[in-house]
Amino acid sequence: FVKAILDYSNSAKSEDGIEVTKDYPLLIDAPFGDISAGNLSKSSRELHNFSNQIILMIDEDKYEALRNAFDPYTANKYMFNKVNGKNYSTITPRED
Repeated sequence: FVKAILDYSNSAKSEDGIEVTKDYPLLIDAPFGDISAGNLSKSSRELHNFSNQIILMIDEDKYEALRNAFDPYTANKYMFNKVNGKNYSTITPRED
């Protein structure tokens, strides 16, 4: 479903006789909660084919379980750290 929406969004469209092509990133927040183990690993291995840029927000345990599928295609990693007693998080680069 997500791939179909992304393909449609990125498809060439005509605006007043001028063809316009856009390359949108894919942002996925908590993407794998309802996917079973076999389908989860298959989806993870193919995710890099969906778009030129994917922003994946995933919890650390799930990331570690799927790391081999993601790491060859990962340029940057960041951690969201909840600030105790506040309603915001800080974002820091993750070094592996």
